[in-house]
Amino acid sequence: MKTANSHHRTTRLVVVVALIVLVCLVTSVSFAYNNDEAPEVGVVAANRAGPLKYGHAPAWSPVLGVPGGVDTPGDLYLIDATGVSGRTLVHVYLANAMELSRGYSYIHLKLGVYRATGTNDWLPYHAPGTDADETKYITILHGPSNFLLEGGKLYRIPIDGGSYYAAPGADAATRSLSPSFFAEASS
Repeated sequence: MKTANSHHRTTRLVVVVALIVLVCLVTSVSFAYNNDEAPEVGVVAANRAGPLKYGHAPAWSPVLGVPGGVDTPGDLYLIDATGVSGRTLVHVYLANAMELSRGYSYIHLKLGVYRATGTNDWLPYHAPGTDADETKYITILHGPSNFLLEGGKLYRIPIDGGSYYAAPGADAATRSLSPSFFAEASS
C-alpha cells in the first residue's frame, strides 16, 4: 500500500527529472545558432585596442562574514556588431556559479550596456522602442543575463556595481571568491 509520503517522493522525483531534461534541452539548443554573422565578443583587457568605458576590470575585496559591494566598476566585454545587420543577442554567464555558491551567500552584479558614440564617448544603451537603460543583474542563483542589441554598433558590457555577502566557514580558505564570466553572441 502506497503512503502519502511515497507518493510525494515519487512526484518530486518526476518533477526533478523533468526539470533536468528541460535544462539539457534548452542548453543544447542555446549553443546551436547561425554563426554566419556572429559578432565578435571579446574580453576587454588593458592591452585591447579601442576605447574603454572604464579602462580597467571590475574589482572588489570580499571580507568573510561582512556584506560588501563592488569597489571599482569595470569593463567585461566589447561587443563589435559593426558588421552585423539586424539585431544581436548577447548572453553573459557567470561561468563558475556553482563554485561561487560555496563562497558567497549571495552575489548580485549590475551589468550595464553602453554604445559607442565617438572616440571615447559611451552612452547607456536603450533597447529599441524604450527609454530605459539596458541594465541587468547576474547572480549565482539565476541563469545568464541576456541583451538584445542593434547591429551596426560597438558596445561595452561592464559591471557597474553590485553587492555580495562572502559566507564565513571552516573551509573558507579553500573556496573561490573570484567570479569567472563567459559571453556569447548570435545574430
